[in-house]
Amino acid sequence: MKLNFFKTLLLAFITLIIIASCQSNEKEVTENEENVQDAKTNVTVAEEKLNQARLDSANDYILFKKETEIKLKENDVKIADLKAKMKENKKAIQIKYQKKLDELNAKNLKLHEEIQQYKESDKSKWNIFKREFNRKLDELGNSISTAAEDNANN
Repeated sequence: MKLNFFKTLLLAFITLIIIASCQSNEKEVTENEENVQDAKTNVTVAEEKLNQARLDSANDYILFKKETEIKLKENDVKIADLKAKMKENKKAIQIKYQKKLDELNAKNLKLHEEIQQYKESDKSKWNIFKREFNRKLDELGNSISTAAEDNANN
């Protein structure tokens, strides 16, 4: 009788352990499923942010390109205007001034080509390109202004 009691007790104990371990596994499975769902949500949000960043970057490039093209066309007009005014000067000054205007025109054309040939890249490279391009564009604008002043003084 003691043997049956121990067998029954052992059987109940084993059954209790199995039930407890199954409940633990079910809880872990549920938690893991929730973690997987959270991870999927995080991936979706990250992909949306990446797509938005790409779109913002593309829009930034397009806007910068349009603004730059306007400035470059304004430079073209200024150079043409200076060439027209140059004809009022003496011949020796005209030759020197023509050479300067040709150099400015070449720099302007080079900037046209540079913005047209730029290929999109990561944000840090884009920011470096923009900063350097704006620096060159400002230098060109200053050179054109200086040339205009020089022409007015002669």
